[in-house]
Amino acid sequence: MKNVLFVFMLCISFTATSQEIDTTLVRLQEKLHNAPSDSIKVETLLDLGKYQFGRDNYSAEDYLLKAIDFIENEAYSSNHQLAVAYRVLGAVERRKGNYKNTFTNYYKALRLSSEPEHVATVHHNLGTAKLFQYEFPAAIVEFRKAISIWEGVHNYADAAGSYHEIGGVYRSMQQMDSARFYYDKALKLFAIGYKDDTLKYINRYYGIQKSLGLVLLKEKKYDSALSKFKEARNHFSKPNHDKSRLIIINNSISETYYRKGNYKEAIRYANEALSISMSEGLKHRIAAALRRRSRLHKKMGNLNAALDDYVLYKKYSDSLINAETIKKIQAQELKYVFEKEKLADSITFAQEKRKIELVADNESSKKKIYFALLIITLILSSIIAFLVKRDFKYKKRVLELENKALVREKEQITNAFNKLKNSTNAEERIKAKQEILKLKILTDDDWVHFRDKFELLFPDFLTDIKDANFQFTKSEIRFLILKKLGLETKEIANMTGVSNDSVLKTQYRLRKKLSLDKNIDIIHFLEQSAEN
Repeated sequence: MKNVLFVFMLCISFTATSQEIDTTLVRLQEKLHNAPSDSIKVETLLDLGKYQFGRDNYSAEDYLLKAIDFIENEAYSSNHQLAVAYRVLGAVERRKGNYKNTFTNYYKALRLSSEPEHVATVHHNLGTAKLFQYEFPAAIVEFRKAISIWEGVHNYADAAGSYHEIGGVYRSMQQMDSARFYYDKALKLFAIGYKDDTLKYINRYYGIQKSLGLVLLKEKKYDSALSKFKEARNHFSKPNHDKSRLIIINNSISETYYRKGNYKEAIRYANEALSISMSEGLKHRIAAALRRRSRLHKKMGNLNAALDDYVLYKKYSDSLINAETIKKIQAQELKYVFEKEKLADSITFAQEKRKIELVADNESSKKKIYFALLIITLILSSIIAFLVKRDFKYKKRVLELENKALVREKEQITNAFNKLKNSTNAEERIKAKQEILKLKILTDDDWVHFRDKFELLFPDFLTDIKDANFQFTKSEIRFLILKKLGLETKEIANMTGVSNDSVLKTQYRLRKKLSLDKNIDIIHFLEQSAEN
């Protein structure tokens, strides 16, 4: 009862200050216009960027880029303010679904950061971004780094926020007991940390209510989940709140109504989530809303609308995560680690360079320095030319070996399928299958060649399953090909270089997509469907 009364009083406090919050943007814009110094101008640009974040992400980006441009190009320097600008800009890019830019900005912020709490904030934001990229273990590592720093300075409020996010990671991993544990831990720390910060407490409090609603949804306690979601929605629907949270909550309500079989209400909330996502330009949210609405249209028999939404969903989702993005993220991580390790040396070098410039007052000293630099440049140029030439030869040799290996792998695939095709009895087919099991099909090129040989052996199989309009993914088609060849789960995992769990999840998604019980063979079902 005391907790309920406390939250009620907090809500009253929030309502009482809403008028002040509504005038904040105008006040900050006036402060920027009348800024008496460079430092106040940059500080105000950052405040405007942070204030507009979640409200108007495009305006937030504009203010932050102006702050960065001013610091880097004007006669003004502040590494901390520059770090803050890159950190908030990274968060804006994450909301827009631009993950390459997200990680680039976060690692720039880390390289520039020296204040512990800001470093903790960047690690927390990195955890959130990696969670959205489904890098769950890496996300937990980042959140724990943030918690370690925050608890070290007794900032229990923000530590609670990271515990909340760890709960979200475990919920994404379907480990609901662990998720509840961290949500409860976060709630306890909020009670300690937000005694004097009413607005933040309310926002975080309702954020956890939303998260607990997602756990209840997973547990099929739909009415309880709806109660949590709608409680949170009423709060975040108020003006000047983070619209991204409202999108998530509307999607969650839509999903709950979908599972209850109330498709009319489900599509209403899906439309609301999509509308906000489109206005904010949040690609990953747009993709999620389109996918949900496509499924709802299909359930309601609106097949044309379902197809239109699915095509748009694929357009957005395919642009979010790709191999090139992941490589660039990893490169940013390595660059950050390297530059941190070399930071002390670079500072020493800069100091020595400054001393040389101060000492070189006469023309004779300058000539000696220029001559020395010329010699060093020539030496370094020679070394670089040698290294480039050696690297070119090495890469050429590696490429030759890779090409030979690729040809050899293609020959192995061809031979294995020829043996299977030409086998005349059960014993020969078993031997041919064993040859196939020896293959490692890891690259896209391997798969193309493997699929071509498969189609020679089973010319109608892939055509039939595509005509069935089940919209199979690439991984699902690969699974079906290998299953058609009679391979078991462990054999498929070994050939494709993935875990058994990954193969089982693919099989589970297929059964769910096809609405099949465990005792029905997927391949047999598809072949019967093709015949009918």
